[in-house]
Amino acid sequence: MSFLKEYVEVFKELDLTELCVEAEGLKISMSRNKPEAFCGASAKENAIFCAEKSAAQSEDEAGNQEESDLAAKVKSPLLGVFYGEVNGRTFIEGDAVKKGDVLCSIEAMKMMNEVKAPVDGVISKIGAKEGDLVEYDQVLFEIA
Repeated sequence: MSFLKEYVEVFKELDLTELCVEAEGLKISMSRNKPEAFCGASAKENAIFCAEKSAAQSEDEAGNQEESDLAAKVKSPLLGVFYGEVNGRTFIEGDAVKKGDVLCSIEAMKMMNEVKAPVDGVISKIGAKEGDLVEYDQVLFEIA
């Protein structure tokens, strides 16, 4: 149960309004200032709400399919703090990258998680700044 306490600490520390986590068959949903319709909702109802929200976001992304054809989007694998400087190097728009290059690190629960380039190309857009709090699945880089 210590992992649950860690999620609660991260939730409070990062001042989040919503957090949905699914790992090893366990679903955890936390929210603050949520609509009245969900106050007092069971964990199962909250999980369903998170799944429906995720499905709605997927539909929105499908509408933007044309954009994704033009650039590879590198998304945050987890919620945490963005650090663009890795091994003394910070990528900027216009820099060439190779597949596997470490683009940035995301700090979560005092652990650094590397985010690597999925393809060769040129960085066309950077979606976060040093020290920004990034959400799960947030676009961090676009590589053309």
